[in-house]
Amino acid sequence: MQGNFTALMITVFIVLSVVLIGFLSGRDKAVRSSVEEWSVGGRRFGGLLVWFLIGADLYTAYTFLGLTSTAYQAGSIAFFAIPYSILAYFIAYFFLPKLWKVANEFKLTTLADYVRQRFDSKLLSSLIAIVGVFMLIPYIDLQLSGIMDTLRVAGTGYINVQVVVITSFLLVALFTFFSGIKGPTYTAIIKDVLVWAIMLFMIASLPMIHFGGWGGMMDKVVNEAPQLLTIPTSGPKGIMWFITSSIVSALALFMWAHAATGVFTAKSADSLR
Repeated sequence: MQGNFTALMITVFIVLSVVLIGFLSGRDKAVRSSVEEWSVGGRRFGGLLVWFLIGADLYTAYTFLGLTSTAYQAGSIAFFAIPYSILAYFIAYFFLPKLWKVANEFKLTTLADYVRQRFDSKLLSSLIAIVGVFMLIPYIDLQLSGIMDTLRVAGTGYINVQVVVITSFLLVALFTFFSGIKGPTYTAIIKDVLVWAIMLFMIASLPMIHFGGWGGMMDKVVNEAPQLLTIPTSGPKGIMWFITSSIVSALALFMWAHAATGVFTAKSADSLR
């Protein structure tokens, strides 16, 4: 399969722009003046920056690969993401400002710090930190898989996909190390804008291109795969799976280590709300 040179050039431009912005974010030595400054930006981010950062942290390749593949294979059960998001932000609206106030008072920068402060236990704090790191491994793997899939479509025959992915990963790690949280925050703006633009483009264009409109698309699903339009009443992924997955995912969303870091960057509890 031959890649698409135009798509490759667009991808290269976006990647290089992100890397450049990531490094420029750390040109001020103040970002490396303390752990608090490096890891949570000195807790000075306003509501808009926090929105961009947390959005980029939470809505990643999983949104485009995980949920879409679930919808393609199993249909309506993928909609569990809607109630879980509603529940998660309802909980977060009341819980996260309280978490931020404690973190701000005691200068905490991670969930492990919070657990150590709250329960006075280095063992429990260490376990939280270790679990957080191990849980991020499959998460990072999913992001790299998304990058590789994109580059395979765009760059096959033009580039060595694996080398480019490894190089990109190292560059992102370097600018994060160099710029602290400000690097991912400013690059998150680009990512979030692209996510919205691509999502709206796909919603508007794909049904028109492939089915002649939304009506044609739904008619085809009804005729060829009607089981995808309903949630199974039995089986391993039935109603009970839908309910429990929504609840557990809602409770766990802001337990991700990178999500909590985004929360701690806020300049006030109202910025989170």
